[in-house]
Amino acid sequence: MASKVRVGIIGCGPKGAQVMYAPIWRYLRDIELKVVWDPNSNNAQKLCQLIGEGKVVANLEAIWGSDIDAVIISSPVWAHATQAITALQNGFHVFCEKPMARSVQECRGMINAANNNGKVLMIGFMKRYDKSFLKAAEMLRAGDLGKLIEVRCDWSFSSPRIERVEGSREMPETWGGVFQDHGSHTIDLCRWWLGDVIHLSGEIQVVDPTRTVEDHASAVMRHVSGGTSVHTISRVRHGPVVEKYGLVGTEATLEIQFNRSFSYISTDPFHMELYSSNGEQRDVTVHNLPNLDDEIKNNGRYTRELQHFVDCINGGTEPITSGIDGLRAIEAVTAVFYSSWAGRKIKMPFSEEFDFRKTFDDTRGA
Repeated sequence: MASKVRVGIIGCGPKGAQVMYAPIWRYLRDIELKVVWDPNSNNAQKLCQLIGEGKVVANLEAIWGSDIDAVIISSPVWAHATQAITALQNGFHVFCEKPMARSVQECRGMINAANNNGKVLMIGFMKRYDKSFLKAAEMLRAGDLGKLIEVRCDWSFSSPRIERVEGSREMPETWGGVFQDHGSHTIDLCRWWLGDVIHLSGEIQVVDPTRTVEDHASAVMRHVSGGTSVHTISRVRHGPVVEKYGLVGTEATLEIQFNRSFSYISTDPFHMELYSSNGEQRDVTVHNLPNLDDEIKNNGRYTRELQHFVDCINGGTEPITSGIDGLRAIEAVTAVFYSSWAGRKIKMPFSEEFDFRKTFDDTRGA
């Protein structure tokens, strides 16, 4: 019989842990929420109320001193490395939301801490556990698209201009904006489908001069498979949210799209359409089960993701979305920033250190 994994959650915000973990917690096996902490105690209390278990503690020191096995880190990205390394050094397994950290160096520190202490480090790339993207991977393996030539990613939305800095994504301490945030997902998906990035070029913009980090980015990446990926990530789209992926193969193209809202807070599936070279068009959407409880229990992306974390702890196995995957995404994000600033193509792997804030300041002034 598997052991029950005792968990602490760090970061309990209404746009994070409350919408991602609270709805699925009751479907998880072999897990128990023991303690939670958030600098806003109201967030922590709300999360415990929604999940129906857990105790709010006053500070992080109380987390480190708790009788737990693992922590889930859902705090702002600038805190990820420090919190994860401290947790690992205290003997806890770590599930860390993406982006993994702000820089390659921070990611490496987290990986080293996990290796040195023999603990699981898993990164929250929940799209790899989403039934729509799993279907796409299955179709690629089956050869339904032929050889994959290119993946085109467009994740754009309208974000109101601001009069002052608010929210963790607006702060210069992030060392990255919308591309670090959403680009981490698109890069991870494209690495999954096309293999590691071998070189890239990118352009970033700070369209709204009141922002301290990029709010629009475009990048082209070449992968080891020979295929390319194109990423357009923007907060300055006029109109509803668009999140779409075009997987272009030699025999067919698969379009995956979610419109009008953010997919991460929805139980609706992505719409999937297959266009074959013979002119055939076919809806291949993986539709929900009739009963929503059954859908969340069996197919929920966060259900599958956190259950995998628990199973890796109990089984002593490496997670599907490991620290290396988190590092590779941040490595590519950082290389895009540098490519835009330096005005040249970047060969991977990339580990050059540079001043993130100066990069964004120079971009805003351009």
